[in-house]
Amino acid sequence: MAPPTFSIVLSTYNRGRHIEPTIRSVLQQSFADYELIIVGDCCNDGTADTVRPYLSQRVIWHNLESRAGNQFGPNNAGCAMARGGYVAYLGHDDIWAPDHLAALHRAFAADADGAFAVSGCIIYGPPGSGVYLVSGLFQDDSAKFVHHFPPCSFAHRREVVEQIGPWRSPRIMSRHTDADFLLRAAEAGLRFVCTETITVHKVAADIGRYLAYVRQDSSEQEALLEMLAEPGFPAFAASVVAHARSRDTYMTLKHPDYSQFPTGALAARSETSRGLVRPTLARLDGKFVLEQSDEPRGMDWRRLKRRNATAFRWSGPNPRPKMLLPVAARGQAELRIGVVNASDRGTLDRLTLRVNDIAVPWTFQRRSNHGKKAVLQCRARLHADDHSVLEFDLTGGASVKDLLRDIEGRAERIAIGWLSAQPLPWYKQIWS
Repeated sequence: MAPPTFSIVLSTYNRGRHIEPTIRSVLQQSFADYELIIVGDCCNDGTADTVRPYLSQRVIWHNLESRAGNQFGPNNAGCAMARGGYVAYLGHDDIWAPDHLAALHRAFAADADGAFAVSGCIIYGPPGSGVYLVSGLFQDDSAKFVHHFPPCSFAHRREVVEQIGPWRSPRIMSRHTDADFLLRAAEAGLRFVCTETITVHKVAADIGRYLAYVRQDSSEQEALLEMLAEPGFPAFAASVVAHARSRDTYMTLKHPDYSQFPTGALAARSETSRGLVRPTLARLDGKFVLEQSDEPRGMDWRRLKRRNATAFRWSGPNPRPKMLLPVAARGQAELRIGVVNASDRGTLDRLTLRVNDIAVPWTFQRRSNHGKKAVLQCRARLHADDHSVLEFDLTGGASVKDLLRDIEGRAERIAIGWLSAQPLPWYKQIWS
């Protein structure tokens, strides 16, 4: 079989059935001369079963025997297997527009010296946050030293890896893996060219989605695929670009001074925010109290504040912020949650509280003379052998598609302090 024009490396880790929208975005490409190499980072879930129906002569599945813990491992394996003249990359939660490969091919054809072709990319904050970053649209080759381009937005000639070396682990350096690969290419004098069009839609776990790897979901990717098929999508994309310009999030994804970060620090922060690294799980044998702390939580929670003796965090800009509960319980537990802004009754009226994706009824009791503080109470079933996730949904039941289209974002916010959990005695359990 003749080598394809493009080899696409799709790295994944335990994405399961939620990888399907990303695969479908590849299969819908108008430029069809490609091979798709799906590389699992030692996946031990149902990803292999999900991928199997898509396999063919040009769709390949390869699962690493040991886990790298980062895309550098699958990317290197995919590059070693690649037969195409160009290598393109795709994350397991990102979506390509149907003309993405065609745009990259035109960019390479128009510039014989181009080693990298980069396409415009919309990076979506959590639905309803009003956060949209635009990357990859530049006029001059010098942009490669300043701007960061997500891997899903670029392709390079296959020989580039031989010229600059393989992708490297972020644990041995202060840079992100993808930033290191791009900067080494820039420092080697390789030329970058731009497609000058938006063809990539990135659902960014690192930038905004706290606990993205604890609770896998593909509703945003499915919604984006539907939107891409609608005749009005080009106008929506243009409005997002204009919005990004007005909010100063257009071409502002830049390389920081990586020397200020200790070796491996950025990788560790990313793993914690996404939920790949979690606090030690404890058994709920008695009352457990979780005080607010100040570690990064994506766009779900703002920095820690203190008022008198109360430590709390405001939500936002994500209108569906989550909290991680590091206790396991058999049967139901009673949860009590300290709310600091209970005087805004409109916010509470819109609140849907979910525990492990199940909406639970709740009540509240005011705890201050001025009515600003309250305690939410509910009963819920926690995981018996894993961390549980609480979600404070302030969207009023809006669909994911409507939230993605809500360019201005939702204004609702909630301020949460402590959280306590206590097992219910057997005679109060509601068995199901």
